Amino acid sequence: MRPQLIDWESGIPYIGRVVIPSYFFLLALAFGLSLYLSRREARRTDLNVVKITDMWVYLVIFAMIGSRLAHVLFDGMLGDYILLCTNPQALPAVGLENRSCVNDSQCRLGDISYLCSLAHGKCHPPRDCLAPFRGWQGGLTYYGGFLSAMLFAYVFVKRHRLQWGKVLDIYGFLLPLGLTFGRIGCYLNGCCFGKTTDASWAAVFPSGSLASWQQYREGLLTTANLPSLPVHPTQIYQAFTNLTIFFIVYLFVRPRKKFHGQVMIAFLGLYSLGRFFFEFFRADMRGSWLFLSTSQIISLLVVLVALYFYRSLARSRNIASETV
Repeated sequence: MRPQLIDWESGIPYIGRVVIPSYFFLLALAFGLSLYLSRREARRTDLNVVKITDMWVYLVIFAMIGSRLAHVLFDGMLGDYILLCTNPQALPAVGLENRSCVNDSQCRLGDISYLCSLAHGKCHPPRDCLAPFRGWQGGLTYYGGFLSAMLFAYVFVKRHRLQWGKVLDIYGFLLPLGLTFGRIGCYLNGCCFGKTTDASWAAVFPSGSLASWQQYREGLLTTANLPSLPVHPTQIYQAFTNLTIFFIVYLFVRPRKKFHGQVMIAFLGLYSLGRFFFEFFRADMRGSWLFLSTSQIISLLVVLVALYFYRSLARSRNIASETV
């Protein structure tokens, strides 16, 4: 776990401390690589490169907004975000849950400064009404970003009269590549962690991490100021799976596709099946219904939609071929 890729006290006037979050850096790297590949693929498939570039910029914005909004609303943390703004004294300071205090100086943990509630004698985080908007610190839900981006893409494609199937196929291989970088960022950030395990490849996150906090809330740790119990590195599982999907759709499906849109359909089907499976190993806070997480329910729906469109588009191609 390394939330900050670079944390450097420069000593330079007007610059001071330079901090680059690992998650944000990897997202930026993924965005830059996807821009290069999208422009190259647009040239290969005779799409308007300028319009594809413009669309890419808007898609990044809509994906970030949608993924952050879905996290805030559906990942089970909406109540904490509300309290953090309206009544932060009701939230315990992560890692200092059992510490009594009489002043703020007793509520410092490493580089994090909490506040002391004189009414309760306990440490709590400072008021922060902007926390829901800090997506660069982690906390992005893929399906929210995907749905919002696809809605915008559909409007953009229709307005500029681009070929919808060709556009979909570009993002059919860009998405799994971007998700690979994103999951590595999750691992470095300590989010999206798995359930406890005694497997030899288990990951242990440091004291005060999200894994330690969650295990403390579940009664597995006496305080969040302890290293987490060994957990499944679900972020690495999913990063490897997404990279495998990228190679499958880019090297095998893309050169042999029978109709436009097949690359995106293949990605959606493979990703959703993998996401459904690995959700059983995750232990971070997520929305749920019955015994399935919100992401698992959406994954099942996406698989059904992918199968429907595959059969529909394949049938249309066959009919067109017979007519010719």
